[in-house]
Amino acid sequence: MKYKILLLAISFCGIFANTFAQNTWLQKASVGTAGRMGAVAFSVGGKGYMGTGGDFLSIYYKDFWEYDPILNTWTQKADFPGTARYRSLGMATSTKGYLGTGYNGTDSKDLYEYDPVLNTWTAKANLGPIGRFGAVSFVIGGKIYAGTGIKSGAYAKDFWEYNTGNDTWTQQADFGGEAKIYATGFSIGANGYLGTGVEFTNIGFGTTDFWLYDTTLNSWFQKADFPGTKRSEAVGLSIGDYGLMGTGTSNWGIGALKDFWKYDPTTDTWTALANYPGGAVEEATGFVINCKAYVGTGFNNDNTGTLKKTFYEYTPDFSCSGALPQSILQASDTVFCGQECLSFFDNSLNAPTGWQWFFPGATPDNSSLQNPTGICYSTPGEYDVTLITSNAFGNDTLVLVNYITVYAAPSQPSITQSNDTLTCSAADNYQWFLDGNIIPGATDQEYIMIQTGTYIVEVSDSNGCTASDTLIVTQLTFPNFSAADQSLCQKFCTDFFDQSTNDPTSWQWIFEGGSPSTSTLQNPTNICYNSIGVYDVTLITTSANGKDTLLLSNYITVNATPPFPTITQNGYVLTSSAATTYQWQLNSNDLAGATDQSYTVLQTGTYTVIISDSNGCKNSASTYVLITGIDALNGNLNFSITPNPSNGSFTIEMNFGNEIESLEIEIVNALGQLIYSSKDFTSTQNNFPSFKKEIQLIDVADGIYFITLRSDKISLQKKLVIVKN
Repeated sequence: MKYKILLLAISFCGIFANTFAQNTWLQKASVGTAGRMGAVAFSVGGKGYMGTGGDFLSIYYKDFWEYDPILNTWTQKADFPGTARYRSLGMATSTKGYLGTGYNGTDSKDLYEYDPVLNTWTAKANLGPIGRFGAVSFVIGGKIYAGTGIKSGAYAKDFWEYNTGNDTWTQQADFGGEAKIYATGFSIGANGYLGTGVEFTNIGFGTTDFWLYDTTLNSWFQKADFPGTKRSEAVGLSIGDYGLMGTGTSNWGIGALKDFWKYDPTTDTWTALANYPGGAVEEATGFVINCKAYVGTGFNNDNTGTLKKTFYEYTPDFSCSGALPQSILQASDTVFCGQECLSFFDNSLNAPTGWQWFFPGATPDNSSLQNPTGICYSTPGEYDVTLITSNAFGNDTLVLVNYITVYAAPSQPSITQSNDTLTCSAADNYQWFLDGNIIPGATDQEYIMIQTGTYIVEVSDSNGCTASDTLIVTQLTFPNFSAADQSLCQKFCTDFFDQSTNDPTSWQWIFEGGSPSTSTLQNPTNICYNSIGVYDVTLITTSANGKDTLLLSNYITVNATPPFPTITQNGYVLTSSAATTYQWQLNSNDLAGATDQSYTVLQTGTYTVIISDSNGCKNSASTYVLITGIDALNGNLNFSITPNPSNGSFTIEMNFGNEIESLEIEIVNALGQLIYSSKDFTSTQNNFPSFKKEIQLIDVADGIYFITLRSDKISLQKKLVIVKN
């Protein structure tokens, strides 16, 4: 996320009501240690600034001072860094002050920017190719307009526009009147005004002509003459929708003046105001703060011939208490890549009636519409946006520094296809899409397809700017295969099956860890894996379109074969060592239900246990068991079967010496197959538990059967012979 610095400049004229007597002057604190003339002054952020100037002895100053109207105090600030001088230009935008040109024995053309927050000066571009002094300037829409004066001994009428954003001067239409020096200027709204001064045809004596400069038309228009005494070296200021002009001299050195006048641009008329109380002065200076004018310094030539350091505050007699506009703007986008045309929206408060937009770096770079559209940026960079709004009570300037950020778009990517593999040209980041849907995890330069469709790769750079390319794939041509079993036990084998769709004519298999390790068959069989591990399988197919390779990493998993189980015998109970599953066999035949870790043998033979582990891998072990007599399975003679032999109908009886509540009965044939089971409860005889049960085995064949009685305390077995004929 990029953070924007917002610099807000407000014309305070409409915020503070005139609570003091109107059309009056009030003396304020003096500035500096000595009087001066030809100084410059301006205001920034509610503070006034004054500096440079000179005296009668051609001593020039470079000190610089800040005035606080609330405390009525002057504080010395960083000296002007250029040569000491007087009769310079001093002007200010909403956040910075500017001081340049002037005379210091030679004509100057340099310009410096003052930052009141940092109290620092920065050299900027020179005004024109030749130095000058006695020029005039005004500020409109955050741009400085300056011209006239004297340069190389000649009176000038050229005029220039200074763009504070890119530090460039651009020559504009020449001043509409005669070339002159020591004129006075100010701005009201979107127009500049210039008048009085000395013309070459009447050196030393002032003039009264007055002109309007239209920045939109870059043209000058003559207005009503200044009605006071002809003059030069006067003070010019603007408060709200009015201009102020006064003091100066009618004849160099002997005709200082003290009258003051108000100019109304709406009616093109002048009105006399209260005289300046500091006496008749020329080459004074001034600034405006919060709807009040501050005028001071200068040369008094009415019989005293003194340099002034006094300052006076003027409270106007016209309304400055209305609702000034408050400029607020919004753009349709502020951070984007490549080229984009934006719309800007005026969200200002207090019903502005005029708008002046400035878009450095864009085309067009300015507009007077309320909501301009089609403002196009095409060059990477960061750009300010300025909005000046105005209404009947004044204007307000909003400068959003680096408000628009334009990043360079990444180069257009391209997709190339080689069989099933798509490759994008080099970029910082990649994301692949199929049929408009993101492919999760597909963020590499290459993507291996598994189906047809519309593929898009979107590349992005570190700024998040993106570009994309599209490729429609209608037929896949790539190798593919499967295996009969991907998870094997050690020393087992599997088969492989070619499933390629590129009409291959030959095959090359590589079986990592397999035996054999390669094959050229289409469907190789009996590929054996003797070592535990995880192995890749590679298939390279050749077709009319060339070769293509499919490598499936970790495709075959070979698990260890469990160790041979150990069988222990306790009586006629066989127990296997621990495993996951068990299957007991008699003479290589599975014994039904014999899937526990232990098995009780019922006849002589070879018993085998087949065990498996959690991977399903198996091993086995066998043991031979000899049974010498059936009754020897359990020597307890309290267990009786009558009759025995039987025709299938018989009775089981049992007397116990211990408390036994229930018995489980199982009858199996000679093959170990279960043919009967039950669970019964005991009774009591002679204070001891006993058991008696009649059983009918009607549908069984003649032969030998084995009866087992179990409880939690005993396990008894006997042989039963069934003969039905």
